[in-house]
Amino acid sequence: MADDNCSGGDPTTSEMFKEFDTGSLWTLITLTLMSFITMFLYLESSMYINQNIASSRRRVRLLCILGIYPVLSGTSLIALYVPAAHLLCSFTGSIFFSVAMFQFLMLVFDFYGGKMYAIEVLKDQKLPLASPPLTCCCPCLPKMDVNEKNLRWVKRLVLQVAFVRPIALFVASVLWANGSYRPKLAFDEAFLYIQLISFSSTFIAIYGIVMIFRASREPLKDFRITPKFLAIQIALILTNGQTIFLALLVLIDVIPCTPPFKSQTRANYVNDMLIITEMFFLFIMARVYFRTRIGNEESLQQVKNNMLNAQKHFPDSCPNCGFQNDKTDDVNDIKIISHINGQQTDEATSPEDKETSKACL
Repeated sequence: MADDNCSGGDPTTSEMFKEFDTGSLWTLITLTLMSFITMFLYLESSMYINQNIASSRRRVRLLCILGIYPVLSGTSLIALYVPAAHLLCSFTGSIFFSVAMFQFLMLVFDFYGGKMYAIEVLKDQKLPLASPPLTCCCPCLPKMDVNEKNLRWVKRLVLQVAFVRPIALFVASVLWANGSYRPKLAFDEAFLYIQLISFSSTFIAIYGIVMIFRASREPLKDFRITPKFLAIQIALILTNGQTIFLALLVLIDVIPCTPPFKSQTRANYVNDMLIITEMFFLFIMARVYFRTRIGNEESLQQVKNNMLNAQKHFPDSCPNCGFQNDKTDDVNDIKIISHINGQQTDEATSPEDKETSKACL
């Protein structure tokens, strides 16, 4: 093992800078600027959301989700300057990410107008149990009806990550403070088992979110739910996947043990550098969809109510109408065609409906 040839612990900040050459210093300065830019853009986005999003609950959830990127970038930046604090910084970022994942699920329900309205909209949909990342290879699994009981279980799948993962990381922090927590993939090391618990909890939460996302992709398409989901999913995959990959490189002695770092410390340092770079670009992408009034200001229920009011007050001219009468049912249900932008994209299916559509246009 590479670490067996290296004596001593992690270097202090002063010891690290003594060993740095010019290229290393410029790399650190560049990453520092990228991290500060990420934090500055988050502050600007926070001001915009507070000024333009009326719902306080919606504001909190948007800011919590957007906070993933500056929090991970900031904790990684601290670890670059204080290598011995890498585990503590990693724990802090992971706990925040766990809470933000649950907030994303709550944001999806908020887009509907609440859990009960989500059940009403999705009553004809099915929740696919054969969903990534756990059961995507099991297409024989049945699909669940969307009802209050099943949504409660899905919510619990996501909620557990906000409790299980912080508890696991707290135990890791206690072991680290005692000097018995070493990031090595070995059966006699606590690191392996704590990481298994942490990753299992994360995958279960992702499984619950993916089920809701797949059912909501079409009803919430005007809320741009797909790019919002991908922005979180990519950050989660990168931060967790590269940690395992770098640990494996240390295990097979690919990452060298050269001053001022041991091989594991160097792997942690590379991981922090990658996270700062990734969060910088991911935040630029995420703020396009979260820092905007489009798809974030109203809920599906509010949009439907606005359209019903428009039909009631302007039955003749039919301005801004985005609905049509569905005459295939026994009752006149209102079918929303465009939730947010007010675009009439569907065509009527009967001569009477075509005349109505022409009047709207």
